[in-house]
Order: sequence, then structure tokens, then C-alpha cells
Amino acid sequence: MHGKWLEGSVVVFDRGLQRRKSLDLFTYTNKLFVGRLRPKSKLRVTDCREVPVAPEGSTITISSDTEGYLYDSSSSETAFTYRIINGVINESGETICLVSNLMDADAYLLAQWYKQRWDIEVFFKFIKQHLNASHLASRTENGIKVMLYMTMILAILIIVYKKKNKMAGFKIAKLKFEIELDNEIIKTIVILCGGNPDRAPHLFASG
Repeated sequence: MHGKWLEGSVVVFDRGLQRRKSLDLFTYTNKLFVGRLRPKSKLRVTDCREVPVAPEGSTITISSDTEGYLYDSSSSETAFTYRIINGVINESGETICLVSNLMDADAYLLAQWYKQRWDIEVFFKFIKQHLNASHLASRTENGIKVMLYMTMILAILIIVYKKKNKMAGFKIAKLKFEIELDNEIIKTIVILCGGNPDRAPHLFASG
């Protein structure tokens, strides 16, 4: 694993990361994590914990909270024991299996952290589909922050433009916003070059 690590933070990942060696590397380098395993992952249980009462508003019901060694595809055990939390998503009835190296945290708190990951997924889906942010222009922490802040500012401006012009759809508002912004930029360039944009109003029609 490469890149800057923020001490005290927790990595949250989905089922895309399943390699047991990756889990061991996280633990060996003191990186805390909460992730999702495939159901019925092979485990040698070393401890069973009491399942706490579900807090009010919880969207998951935990059925078991165990600790043990996981097995990889070659039936080799992990170097460390892991927390395995099984439960059911209340709304869909789907079973869910979480894995973590946070041994003392409340099971429902770990489930809540995993759920919050989806808020991030929804955000990135929005900026990819509606704001054409298909990739990160920078891989540095500061560069990513700048891009995300600029993207959120743009989204707010489009929403304000949409409401001010009483438009129903976000895509139409974004298109008209882009056209008007392009026109204003071109007008400014023409003026800075000593021209008069009023002499060619047809070039700046909003369509």
C-alpha cells in the first residue's frame, strides 16, 4: 500500500478487496479498516462476542460477532485474527458480512461506518454522471480537495441557477448554464481584446 496515511483514520472498502494478504498488510502496518467479505467466508473461530442490542434507527440487524483466522484460496490462514460481523439489512433482507481489525469497537458502530461509505459512493456517482468529473486531475491530497471543492461549488451554482430560472431538470439547467457561462467568457475576451460584443449579438444567443 502506498501513499500518505492519516493516523487514527479508518479505511472503509467494499467487496472489491478480498485478498487475505491485503488485510494482513493493513494490520501489519497499523492501518485500521472496515470492509465487506463474501458471505460464508471460511473462518477458524477463536472467540465469540455477545451481540449488542440494535440501536434506535439502525438499518441492520447483527446476528453474530466473532473473531478468528480467515483462509485464502490456498487454505492458508491469515497472519492475524479478524473481527467477522454477520447481519441482515432490514430493508432488503440481504445478508451482509463485515470484516475489521478494530477489535474493541461496537459492532453497530462498525456497521454504521460501512454504511456511510455509500454516501460517498452516491456523491461520486453524482459528480461523474452530472458534472463530468470522470477522473481525478491530481493524486495529491491537496489536489483532490481542490477538485472536490470546485466541483461542489459548481453543483451549488447550477442548483441556484436551476431554481432561479424555475427549471425542472438538472441536465437542462447544466446545459443552459454552460452556454451562458461560455458566452460571458467570450464576451469578456472580446472586450479585453478591444472589441465590442454588442456588434454581433447573434454569436451569443443562448439557444
